[in-house]
Amino acid sequence: MPEQSNDYRVVVFGAGGVGKSSLVLRFVKGTFRDTYIPTIEDTYRQVISCDKSVCTLQITDTTGSHQFPAMQRLSISKGHAFILVFSVTSKQSLEELKPIYQQIVQIKGSVESIPIMLVGNKCDETQRESPGLARTPLSRPPLSPPPSQNGCDSGAVPSSSVPSL
Repeated sequence: MPEQSNDYRVVVFGAGGVGKSSLVLRFVKGTFRDTYIPTIEDTYRQVISCDKSVCTLQITDTTGSHQFPAMQRLSISKGHAFILVFSVTSKQSLEELKPIYQQIVQIKGSVESIPIMLVGNKCDETQRESPGLARTPLSRPPLSPPPSQNGCDSGAVPSSSVPSL
């Protein structure tokens, strides 16, 4: 039986249309939405078991628009972990993550102890701007090597990663 309860805020950032909502819904509800519906901000809760305790992930699915910088800053200041999503079909979507990463560093200070995951999405699509785009570093080395060469894995945020939060 779980001995304690922990809440963690996970914030998902990325350009519009990269599949942030699809990834979150796949993890939280086990469903896949293949139509694009722009998000302003949605929050989901997922309770998981981790190391004999109950952990509640509050997952914030942010807008892909740059129209709400105050919301972005607030999400960063409240976040415990960050998932930065880009599309392997769009190098621009990867470039748009750089200022977000820099803002995380600016607001949080040292990010060495903050879990930040870079996710290349849409690996099932055949049109890629660059064959190696899914393995392009943002500005620091990856936290762990990818499980496969193409990185296609929909097991978003496995429970074994939660203790590092």
